[in-house]
Amino acid sequence: MKNLVKFRSVLNGYCKEEVDTYIDQLRNEIKNEQLAVSRLLLQTQKQSERIIAEAESKAQDIIRDAELKHQKLEQSANQAKDQLISEMREDFVELLEMTKQLRKIVLDSQQNFDRSTACVLSALPGEENVDAAIEKIMQMYQVMETSPKLHTDPKTIIQTMNTVPIHQEAERMQETLKVKEPSVTVENIEDLMNSINAQRRG
Repeated sequence: MKNLVKFRSVLNGYCKEEVDTYIDQLRNEIKNEQLAVSRLLLQTQKQSERIIAEAESKAQDIIRDAELKHQKLEQSANQAKDQLISEMREDFVELLEMTKQLRKIVLDSQQNFDRSTACVLSALPGEENVDAAIEKIMQMYQVMETSPKLHTDPKTIIQTMNTVPIHQEAERMQETLKVKEPSVTVENIEDLMNSINAQRRG
């Protein structure tokens, strides 16, 4: 606070010139203070505007970076999704192709089995042919009808038969049984009799 100003006293009061000078001085001081305050306010406002502008700029940068990161994440997620869908589609196509191939293999195996079964069944003699074949064997090897194991024990028949080449016997049996496409080669008479007796038991 400024020092108290003293005026000279005159007859009718204070000196008017000194009072006017002091008032002018006060007026100038107040004016200077107002100018200083105005300049300070202006500087403060400019500084505030600068701070606000920098904050807004930084905020925009942050938002821009966040948007870029979001776009990159979204792109990565979409790429991963598309890749996964593509791989699943390829796996499905491969699995479908494998299923088709497996189905074809099963069908081919079933057809082959059916053909083999039909061939075997067609090669098997009927009841009459079996009896005729046994009768033929009896006639060829002169087996006595009174033998108790005539139809059931092929070893007894083999023991009583004469020696005959195996391939000739197979040809005779095929002609007797009238097999169109034999699927089993008779290597010896014992196997033949076992097959015949098994057919009769079946």
